[in-house]
Amino acid sequence: MERWRWSIRCSRLLDPKLRDVAVDVEDTGGLPEGGWQPERPRGDKPTPARVSH
Repeated sequence: MERWRWSIRCSRLLDPKLRDVAVDVEDTGGLPEGGWQPERPRGDKPTPARVSH
Protein backbone atom coordinates (compact mmCIF):
# COMPACT_ATOMS: atom_id res chain seq x y z
CA MET A 1 0.00 0.00 0.00
CA GLU A 2 3.01 2.29 0.46
CA ARG A 3 3.58 2.63 -3.27
CA TRP A 4 -0.13 3.15 -3.86
CA ARG A 5 -0.21 6.03 -1.40
CA TRP A 6 2.89 7.49 -3.01
CA SER A 7 1.22 7.43 -6.43
CA ILE A 8 -1.86 9.23 -5.14
CA ARG A 9 0.29 11.78 -3.33
CA CYS A 10 2.43 12.31 -6.44
CA SER A 11 -0.64 12.77 -8.61
CA ARG A 12 -1.72 15.70 -6.47
CA LEU A 13 1.57 17.46 -7.24
CA LEU A 14 0.84 17.30 -10.95
CA ASP A 15 -1.97 18.50 -13.16
CA PRO A 16 -5.34 16.83 -12.45
CA LYS A 17 -5.26 15.54 -16.03
CA LEU A 18 -2.22 13.43 -15.15
CA ARG A 19 -3.91 11.75 -12.19
CA ASP A 20 -4.79 8.76 -14.35
CA VAL A 21 -1.16 8.57 -15.47
CA ALA A 22 -0.03 8.05 -11.87
CA VAL A 23 -2.51 5.20 -11.52
CA ASP A 24 -1.35 3.68 -14.81
CA VAL A 25 2.27 3.78 -13.68
CA GLU A 26 1.33 1.90 -10.52
CA ASP A 27 -0.67 -0.66 -12.51
CA THR A 28 2.28 -1.33 -14.81
CA GLY A 29 4.51 -2.30 -11.91
CA GLY A 30 5.66 0.93 -10.28
CA LEU A 31 8.27 3.54 -11.04
CA PRO A 32 11.02 3.27 -13.65
CA GLU A 33 14.58 3.31 -12.31
CA GLY A 34 15.17 6.84 -13.56
CA GLY A 35 12.28 8.17 -11.50
CA TRP A 36 8.71 8.97 -12.41
CA GLN A 37 8.57 11.24 -15.43
CA PRO A 38 5.14 11.39 -17.08
CA GLU A 39 4.91 12.34 -20.73
CA ARG A 40 3.83 15.93 -21.10
CA PRO A 41 2.42 16.61 -24.59
CA ARG A 42 3.17 20.34 -24.30
CA GLY A 43 6.85 19.50 -23.90
CA ASP A 44 7.23 21.42 -20.66
CA LYS A 45 8.92 19.78 -17.69
CA PRO A 46 7.96 20.01 -14.00
CA THR A 47 9.97 22.69 -12.24
CA PRO A 48 12.13 21.68 -9.24
CA ALA A 49 9.80 23.73 -7.05
CA ARG A 50 6.78 21.64 -8.03
CA VAL A 51 8.70 18.42 -7.52
CA SER A 52 10.07 19.38 -4.10
CA HIS A 53 6.65 20.34 -2.78
